Amino acid sequence: MKNKFRILIVSLAVVFALFSFTACVGCPDDCDDDCCKEPISVEVTFNTTSVNLQESEQADIIATVTPEEYRDNLVWAIGDNTVATISRTVGRSVRITAVKEGSTKITVTLPGSLLEEEITVTVTKMPVVDVESVSIVSPSNPLQVELTNVSAAGRPVLISANVFPANATNQNVTWSVLPVDVVSLGSTTGRSIDVTAILDVPVGATATITVTTQCGNFTDTLEVVVGEQQLED
Repeated sequence: MKNKFRILIVSLAVVFALFSFTACVGCPDDCDDDCCKEPISVEVTFNTTSVNLQESEQADIIATVTPEEYRDNLVWAIGDNTVATISRTVGRSVRITAVKEGSTKITVTLPGSLLEEEITVTVTKMPVVDVESVSIVSPSNPLQVELTNVSAAGRPVLISANVFPANATNQNVTWSVLPVDVVSLGSTTGRSIDVTAILDVPVGATATITVTTQCGNFTDTLEVVVGEQQLED
């Protein structure tokens, strides 16, 4: 009689253990007995299932979540942030910025649910657009650079360079002037510079400014004439 009682107790213990395990399916790994419950049931769709970008381009992924109460709880993670980065990690949307050529995946999860979706991000190199020409933009041609007086440097005049086509990959230019003792350039790099008459330069002195593209060595020139200050009425 005692042996039968022991067998009954062991059998009940096994049944209880199996029941408890079944009830806890889908619980977080760190949950205790009190939190064992069915996982959150959600349906999530995205405005895209894959993203293809060129380097430096951006794109937004937007999720539609049902029920809506969970839409701002989505967690986003990117596998390789050297290929692309994301601007936020929680919420119903994320902005992707392409960094360099390659492929990675964005994983979307919702805490408390079994949701785990992946979106592939592919980044390709930005195509190289060659420079075809360059042009100096000036308030006048020839450029008039005024002296404050014959013994003092004048006020700077801004000129710029336009590189064509406008979407050329390398927009860098360099500036130079000859002779070097008539006007000074505020910057020898960049697409805009200030031109100023040098101290004690005689009125009527001339110089030639040249802009040169870093890509293709295309050039444009502009003559500069030093004149007396034009007094305003």
